[in-house]
Amino acid sequence: MKEGGAAQRGAAMRRTAQRGMVGYGFEPERFASSVDPGLEDRPARVTALVLAMAPANPVPAGTDEATLVRALVNDPVYQLR
Repeated sequence: MKEGGAAQRGAAMRRTAQRGMVGYGFEPERFASSVDPGLEDRPARVTALVLAMAPANPVPAGTDEATLVRALVNDPVYQLR
């Protein structure tokens, strides 16, 4: 098998995957609203759901939930998940 053929197939697979990902959207407001509204410490629960460990860049207290989720998915710790 030629290496060029494998490289072309790999490139075609990457393009297909990229086209498939275009339709995915992230709605932080919708995600945050799915957490039980009766919880006393909702930001801590949202953080625990999004990250495997404490964030590398702590989010200031009092941040609205949509901004909190955006900050958490941009945190380097999110990549460990």
